[in-house]
Amino acid sequence: MTDNPLEQPESSRETWEASAEATERLMRLQVWLKGLLAGGPSLAEAVKPWREGLPIYGRASVTSADDQNEVPEDGPRLAEELLIAACRRIHVRREQAGEPPLDICEEERRTRLTEVLEEIQVGRQAGEELTPMHVVLAARYIEDVINSEEYRSRRQAIRTP
Repeated sequence: MTDNPLEQPESSRETWEASAEATERLMRLQVWLKGLLAGGPSLAEAVKPWREGLPIYGRASVTSADDQNEVPEDGPRLAEELLIAACRRIHVRREQAGEPPLDICEEERRTRLTEVLEEIQVGRQAGEELTPMHVVLAARYIEDVINSEEYRSRRQAIRTP
C-alpha cells in the first residue's frame, strides 16, 4: 500500500481525509485554546456571531471589488465589542488576583483602541483574519500590560507562522 491517498482504495482515502479534517480541527482548537488561556473570548462568545450569521473572519475576502472601498458596519463594531470584552476580562482577573489597577488614563485607552481598530480594518482589507490571539494581544496593549513594541512584534509573529 502506498502513502499517496489517490492510489489507495476508496475506504482508505476516506479514512485519510477524515484524519486530515480531524487534524485541522484539532489545530484550530489548540489555537483557540491558547487565545482563551491568554484572555481571549470564550468559545460561546467566539461562536455566537457566527451562529447569528455575522461574518467574523475575513469580511474583506467575501466583498466584491466594487464594495472594497465601503466599510462594513458590523465588522468594526464586532471587533470593538470583542476588544472591550477582553479588556474587561483583564480588569476582572487583575482584581481577582489582588493586583492594583493599571495606571493608564481613559484618553490613552481610547487612542490605543482606535489605533488597534484601524489596524484590524487594514488587516481585513488585506485578507487577514482576526483570531482570538489577535484580540488578546490588542487588549493587553490597550490596557498597557504590554508596550507598543511588544505588541507589534508579537502581532507580526502571529501573522507569519
